[in-house]
Amino acid sequence: MTVPELNHMIRYVPHAGQHEFHESDARFKVLIARARFGKSLAAARDMLPDVLAGSTRGWLAGPLYPLSRPEFRTLRSDLRASLRAAPAGPSTEHQHICAWGSTIECHSTRMPESLLAEEIDWLILCEAAHMDRDTWERYLRARLATRLGRVVVPTTPRGRNWVHDLYERGRLGQGGWASFKFATWQNPKILAAEIDDARATLPADTFDEQYGGEFSASAGRVYREFTRELHVSQALPVNAGAVVFKAVDFGYTNPFACLWGALDADGRLLIVRE
Repeated sequence: MTVPELNHMIRYVPHAGQHEFHESDARFKVLIARARFGKSLAAARDMLPDVLAGSTRGWLAGPLYPLSRPEFRTLRSDLRASLRAAPAGPSTEHQHICAWGSTIECHSTRMPESLLAEEIDWLILCEAAHMDRDTWERYLRARLATRLGRVVVPTTPRGRNWVHDLYERGRLGQGGWASFKFATWQNPKILAAEIDDARATLPADTFDEQYGGEFSASAGRVYREFTRELHVSQALPVNAGAVVFKAVDFGYTNPFACLWGALDADGRLLIVRE
């Protein structure tokens, strides 16, 4: 069965952004989007062919169980209602076993030690920006190694945390990663008036993140006018023999930070390392 035939059977007509995402055959895909773009739907239906491919095992992993349920319910509905595929036994809110042996499981990453020891064929990291980097790197990445499993990361951005690093890998096409970033208004089903009202009533940073899919959260930011594009340089000249300063924020409520700075010839403090 081809993907167009499958989409016809489940009555799925992806809009332009979803179609662009599905067209990629990258093993690792990051989908940055927000509020009603349809990222959960796109992630689930990107994995549906994997569920149908044979006796496969896949996980939907989120920081909390409820955050994995939109993708889970889409997959279960497609299998039961659209494809008329009866499960092999009772289907719960956390597990669905297909008659041909494929298993779909929901997992919370709150206790990452519980994720060890299994090998899986595919993984959806639901709202990964709210997880710790360590959960992905230490507990989940290796689950895909034996079977060369696929991963999709559908999430709203949450500042420039570790998911931004994954996004950059995909944007640069590194290591089998591909990245996609869309705004809510790129879903043609969203009314323009709804977007306009949100833009008029929400703080700019919040709107950019929650509707624009931008990595723009200002949590802990002292100077709201700061932008990486304007104020960060890849190479700053440090004079030989310059006095170097170190500043530490121990981060009792926000992450620990340590900055090194040096004075240039004009007496300006250049932050050269963080």
